[in-house]
Amino acid sequence: MLPHHGRAYGLTIRSAVPLPELPPAAPDAPADLTIAFGPVPDLPPYTGLGTTFYPAPADIRLGFRDAGKLAVQGGRAITLDPLPNADPRVLRLYLLGPALALALHQRGWLVLHASAVALHGRAVAFLGAPKAGKSTLAAALHQRGAALVADDVVAVSLAPDDHTAPLVYPGFPQLKLWPEAVAGLGEDPAALPALRPDLTKLARRLSAGFQAAPLPLGRVYALAEAPAVAIESLDRQAQLLELVRHSYVALALPRLDAAAHLRQCAAVLRHAPVLRLDRPRDLARLGESAAAVLAAEATAGAFATNSHE
Repeated sequence: MLPHHGRAYGLTIRSAVPLPELPPAAPDAPADLTIAFGPVPDLPPYTGLGTTFYPAPADIRLGFRDAGKLAVQGGRAITLDPLPNADPRVLRLYLLGPALALALHQRGWLVLHASAVALHGRAVAFLGAPKAGKSTLAAALHQRGAALVADDVVAVSLAPDDHTAPLVYPGFPQLKLWPEAVAGLGEDPAALPALRPDLTKLARRLSAGFQAAPLPLGRVYALAEAPAVAIESLDRQAQLLELVRHSYVALALPRLDAAAHLRQCAAVLRHAPVLRLDRPRDLARLGESAAAVLAAEATAGAFATNSHE
């Protein structure tokens, strides 16, 4: 029996590794996903941070110089073959980041490299490249009363028909923030633990303001750097491109099912448009971006309410 249990993305996870980031699951709940120690077959030589090997879509293997090897199988099992002295924080980062994201992909979900908050009964997501400010904007909106839905990995479950909006399942109550972002939010970076020993990025675990239930996906904002804050419409092709390029498995699509992935993205766009959020990268102006999103979502929420009356 695996001793540790938690909830993330609507799944009960039973693990041989402690996962303190996760809200607890009921002790008697059946496992949707297991994380266990075991041997993982060798991978090709490491290239960069990690190596990924895809012998089959339901058998994906990951290797990391500082952690060891992981196998993600059928969206239901993760096997961990760690290095002898791997730091537990590093192991958890890979387990709850790329390994979990790939497991969700194997379960048929669209997995976005994004952050999301709850506004007006919908999940609002923010896409962007690394260091684009997705987590920072989510944190700013959390300070203004929006519940966090997920950070870094946003999992979208598509309905079997085109008439039902896709659902976003909550991740776990933690934001990953750089020290300057924490300071820009008016908090003390020294009060937060580092995500890993060799990285200055910090873990901000939330004691309140976390969305516990799944929500329909509302609008999606692609972050772009610009001198002034503005929200711009995108044509259909540009919207599709943003979803594809910010999918968690984008680099692996030639080896996975790219056609099915495109169909998923197109299905999302039938319910949830992608807009471009222009804003300066100046943390002193972060409040302008948050205010623009809140104003736009208030208008969208009022429109949605009126349209259903």
